[in-house]
Amino acid sequence: KFGFGDNSQSRGMHAQTLTTLTTHGTIHCWDLSGGLSGFRGVKFLSDGLDSDFDHMNHRLRVYYLVQASYHLHSFAFHIMNVMVIIYHKVFLSEAETPKFFIRSLLKFSTRSYIRQLLEHLVIMLLILGSFIFSSLRRLGTVGMFTMDLSSAFLHLLQICLHAPKADEMNMGASKYMKQPPAYVIKMVHRYLNIPVFMYCRLFVLPFIVWYSALFESQGWLTQMDFALFQGIGNILYLFFNTLIAIVLLLNLVLFQRLLYHPKVQSILDEEAKEILVQQVLQEEEDEAMQELENDKLLYHGTSTVNCELMNDVGLSFEETLLSLPQMDHAESPPTAYTL
Repeated sequence: KFGFGDNSQSRGMHAQTLTTLTTHGTIHCWDLSGGLSGFRGVKFLSDGLDSDFDHMNHRLRVYYLVQASYHLHSFAFHIMNVMVIIYHKVFLSEAETPKFFIRSLLKFSTRSYIRQLLEHLVIMLLILGSFIFSSLRRLGTVGMFTMDLSSAFLHLLQICLHAPKADEMNMGASKYMKQPPAYVIKMVHRYLNIPVFMYCRLFVLPFIVWYSALFESQGWLTQMDFALFQGIGNILYLFFNTLIAIVLLLNLVLFQRLLYHPKVQSILDEEAKEILVQQVLQEEEDEAMQELENDKLLYHGTSTVNCELMNDVGLSFEETLLSLPQMDHAESPPTAYTL
């Protein structure tokens, strides 16, 4: 009953037991001296909100603000996309859409934005909660950094997939902006994105960050009960762990899409078709060359046989030519039937 017990002393005993079972250093992320702990009443609004025991709190606060601004902007951007899709599908026909990017946007449905909207909303709630309780900023920074690391490779894959092809580029476009070859996309997808995603989002996030929130947070939750009021520890336990579980579920959905990315599959299928066509053409060319070699061998063989026959009758090649009937210059050349 980790985090659900009514007795704070029993939770503290569980925390002491679990402390001896930890296998990593994330237990030190639970700063029991900072945040709202130790402050009561109105005092924590001015001092406890940003209190910390070392100089890292200012850097963590700046990092949190940058992360919050990014997720808030992304959330608003996806909301705008959904509104544009709904407006143009309800009030306008496809022929009345004024711009190319809106027509491209209409190819997607609102379902494609649900996961992204939900992910940004959940992460913003986690950022807000761990920012208010400054004791949690270290563990939150670990989680956000792992997400950002895998997102960097995901954005690299998107750039490779959506770059224009060589036949689609404008005249003034740079040659470095064209879509890379299929083997580069395959390398970025299979040997960079999938391993980094599995390590960051399917190992670090569940087995380090969520493990710490589940088990190593017991001492901090006990102190929250004493600092604020009884029962707040259970509320915080359910709040943070439920949100982390939702993030993990969304990452599993994203990982399934990453494994079977339709754009990557189409590019690899096109490459396979091109390779197959090249193999067929190469085989046809080899067969034509082989037939040509056979014809040459047959021609040389026939010439050799004719020469042997002429030698048998005692005529040289020049005598054979002289023995042929001479054609008068005034006569017309023999027709194909004469030949």
